[in-house]
Amino acid sequence: MKKLLFAFYLITISMTAQQNGTEKIIFASFRDSTSYDPSLYYMDTDGNNITRINDTIIGDSPRISHDGKRIVYAGWDPLRSTINKNIHVLNLETNEDKIVSLFKQNDGSYLISGNECAKPSWSPDDSLIVYTDFGHWTYPVIYKVKSDTTSGFERTLLTSHPYIEWAFDWSFTENKILFKTNYFNDSISTYMELSTMNSNGGERVQLTSDSILYSSARYSPEEDFIAFISNYSDDSLGIYIMKSDGRKLQKLTNIGELSHYTSPSLSWSPDGKKIVFSTKEQIYIVDVETKEITQITNDNYWNYTPEWVVFYPTSVDEPKVNIVEEFELYQNYPNPLVFYALSANYPNPFNPSTSIHYQLPGSGHVSLKVYDMLGREIAELVNEKKESGIYTINFDASSFGGSSLSSGTYIYTLKVNEFSQSRKMLLLK
Repeated sequence: MKKLLFAFYLITISMTAQQNGTEKIIFASFRDSTSYDPSLYYMDTDGNNITRINDTIIGDSPRISHDGKRIVYAGWDPLRSTINKNIHVLNLETNEDKIVSLFKQNDGSYLISGNECAKPSWSPDDSLIVYTDFGHWTYPVIYKVKSDTTSGFERTLLTSHPYIEWAFDWSFTENKILFKTNYFNDSISTYMELSTMNSNGGERVQLTSDSILYSSARYSPEEDFIAFISNYSDDSLGIYIMKSDGRKLQKLTNIGELSHYTSPSLSWSPDGKKIVFSTKEQIYIVDVETKEITQITNDNYWNYTPEWVVFYPTSVDEPKVNIVEEFELYQNYPNPLVFYALSANYPNPFNPSTSIHYQLPGSGHVSLKVYDMLGREIAELVNEKKESGIYTINFDASSFGGSSLSSGTYIYTLKVNEFSQSRKMLLLK
């Protein structure tokens, strides 16, 4: 039952019973040739079918919420209004992307962090996020902040500046934060111990006693083990595994030298039998039992911060009529991962295609058209009789009589019998 908490739900328009889950890996990569910044992608566990999650996201270190509805990541805003990374939450239901690593000023207003933010992780109930905040001339410290931006941006400092501390993970069962620190050796150094603390920053427990380099550390799905990347026993990096209380530490495999561009990171498979990790700008999978390593990316891009998740799709068979109670035209959804039947009234950006969903409580002649802001008809997507149900249609702006549409806001209108509803969508190139 607990492993279901690590599921990443893929909701389709039929909203019927769940099928078997499909494992995917979400990761950051510099695959977009038009940008100097990383974007988030997902792929099969063999490295195939690489797809960009969202055209506007710039960042890395993605982590999936336990309910599968949001992604937290460290990144920049699309307009690059700040040179530093902040903590973002991408809502997969609405496609909203908001910065949550804000701090309150004396006048009550909020500002985004002027420092670099890194390594976010969800609390057990997904209400909080723990992350590391550091500047070029300040030591790393750990904060926790509310993940729901509608309830405020209050953040709490969990650590003290002298100890140089980095957050790694937040356990579900015991509500403990896994982090690295020099709290126990009182040394100003980048080489630290692996430790845990409670959600308020207290009850610190030292798990390792040697001052070494840690690049990443994660609890296993059952949280009985911790895997981490380190140079624990020699100068080369390796993946190590130990019990969650620090006992029975053993080296799983060597992974080579430290990357020059990105920090190595790892994530467990949902069944706890494999670990996906990144090093030297490529992504690999190691079998925990056999220690066999498989390279799943092999290209000229920088691929890093992999996160292993499971998609639980619903059936795409005939939609259930009894869930449709009224006419509705939903906001377009460009994200290929997920669609939730919500009616957020803001134009979702897309390029070059997007999905439009609508529902009918009864049969009728359906007209679905796209217009520009001057009221000129751009495309007729539907013009036929439809029975009761939930429908989707793809709108591709890349080809209209041999030409493509320009960037801007467009209106799509649904008419069924006496019902009429319109929404806006934003084409960004």
